[in-house]
Amino acid sequence: MLSDLLHSVPALLEMICPAHSAVLLATSSHLRSLVHHSAQQVHIKDADQLPLLVRGGWVQLQHLRLWAPTEKTFTQLAAGNWSSLQRLTLGHSEQLVVDNLVKADLPWLETLRLMTSDMCAATISQVASGQWPELQTLMLECYSKKFVTPGSILDLAPAQWPKLEKLNLRYWNRDGAPLSRQAPHPAWRDKLFPGNSWSALQMLCLSGLKVDCGTIKWMTSAHWPSLEDLTVDLDEGRLDEECIWLLTQAHWPKLKTLFLPNSLTIASVKQLSNGRWPQLESLDLGGCLYLYGLAWPRIFPDVFPCTKQLWPCLKSLDLSATDICAEGLVELVKGALPLLASLSLSHNRFVDAAAIEQLVSGEWPLLEVLNLADCDVGLVGLQHLVTGNWTLLTDLNLADCRICPAAAPQHTVQLLLNQVVDFFAPPPAASSPRPQTEAVSVLLQSMWPQLMRLSLYQNHFKHADIADLLHKWPDLQVTI
Repeated sequence: MLSDLLHSVPALLEMICPAHSAVLLATSSHLRSLVHHSAQQVHIKDADQLPLLVRGGWVQLQHLRLWAPTEKTFTQLAAGNWSSLQRLTLGHSEQLVVDNLVKADLPWLETLRLMTSDMCAATISQVASGQWPELQTLMLECYSKKFVTPGSILDLAPAQWPKLEKLNLRYWNRDGAPLSRQAPHPAWRDKLFPGNSWSALQMLCLSGLKVDCGTIKWMTSAHWPSLEDLTVDLDEGRLDEECIWLLTQAHWPKLKTLFLPNSLTIASVKQLSNGRWPQLESLDLGGCLYLYGLAWPRIFPDVFPCTKQLWPCLKSLDLSATDICAEGLVELVKGALPLLASLSLSHNRFVDAAAIEQLVSGEWPLLEVLNLADCDVGLVGLQHLVTGNWTLLTDLNLADCRICPAAAPQHTVQLLLNQVVDFFAPPPAASSPRPQTEAVSVLLQSMWPQLMRLSLYQNHFKHADIADLLHKWPDLQVTI
């Protein structure tokens, strides 16, 4: 690496004749000084190289990435003079490394990202004992290849990080092996820490953890007046009606983003109508596969007709893979979301031509992004879609929407005969226009002057069709 080369230059100069060594020594010194004074991020794959880094005066260094740290790493790290270092990323960190991390004197630490293959309850509890008064961002990521029992956010409850703003706990398995699930320790449920030590918390992400009513009860009793972004993404199970009711009762006046993908049941969705989040801007319910199409007419009258009063600032709504149907879209349109700028309905088998006909009646003058990928739109649905009065639309995803049917398969002999006929046929007259794909003709009737990105992937369009689209939208980025 560059740091090895720079620190090895003085030894190499001893082999050069004295007449040239002075000039080269000065040059290497200036070069090393330049790197030390300008580098803001350094990535070390071998922890044994850390001593070379510690000897340098890295006055601008803000982010240090260490791969596979050892027991000696943190002793060496604490000995360095890091006047501007704020962020530390540790990859392949095992239990012994975590033990030494929390013992090291790192009062300057503001951002810590810890990646390990064994993020059990004991490991998280050990991290919680870290004395980092300046810590603002903590990311704990477990990438396990074995059967593990993950810890939970309750194991972090005793941590004293008064400046913590962002907390991200993620679990995933590279080989798809299941994670062992267990409820948090009953002792935590009895004590239910008030969470006032994280009064500056703004973002909380829980992905792949065990989240039950005990966890939700602790979260909602915590004093997080600045919370803006909450994500609860479960690999298994769903948040039941009681859990969602607890969330809706939390006092988070600044909550702007609520992501609950793959985490709800029919009953728990209805409880969303109890949420009073006046600043909510983004709501993600994607992947709630328990919400079957026939249930949507019963759900939306309880939730979306009153969304204007519940969430007047809502700008982004994700209902992908929820089996929403035409009746559900009727209720969604009644919700009157005047600030809606992004809507995702992708991967919904019941979003067909009838559903699109209901969708275009929505009065969303600020709509910029519409995702209908893998919906059964068809050519008839496309004819309804282009009537949508969304003059600010910039991004439209129609991938795999069956709007341009594939040509009927032909026998190999027939294909060869067609190629021979085409070869000997006279060229078409210059004035003869190329036949236009019907779906392209429909798209050109749309009233979307700001369209910048259009995905037509897996719709059997041809490259020649792009020319017609670019004639109307010269800066359009098209995927076919």
